[in-house]
Amino acid sequence: MDINNTKDFTASCHCGKVEFHCKLETELINTFTHKCDCSYCLKTRYWSIFVSPKNFKLLKGEKDQENYKYGSKNNDSYFCKGCGVNTYTYIKMEGLPIPPFITVNVNLIDGITQEQLSKLKVAFLNGANNNWKDAPKFHNHL
Repeated sequence: MDINNTKDFTASCHCGKVEFHCKLETELINTFTHKCDCSYCLKTRYWSIFVSPKNFKLLKGEKDQENYKYGSKNNDSYFCKGCGVNTYTYIKMEGLPIPPFITVNVNLIDGITQEQLSKLKVAFLNGANNNWKDAPKFHNHL
């Protein structure tokens, strides 16, 4: 990410108890978002955008969140205790040579319009098979 083309975005859960900001590309249309078919993302319809931990800051609601660990128990998936919305996930990918990162729920970015959401680029991830190179065979439902 080119630091000169970034902007701080604020995001919040449905009830507003959890709020954070993250630094993303100024034009979100230039950034890939992700939809995964792992059991968690499939059931919650989690739509994510990757953020470096240094570009993420929780502004409020630390005590208003729960942490749900599933599968390998490596990832910390946070959701608001008040409204139940999945807010972000701290990911540590074992076996892959990448540093930990955060995924933010795209739908929580304050001020983003449905038109803007419809224009975002989406990469589909085959988390159901732990195959991070190839998109899943079926993905329109994600």
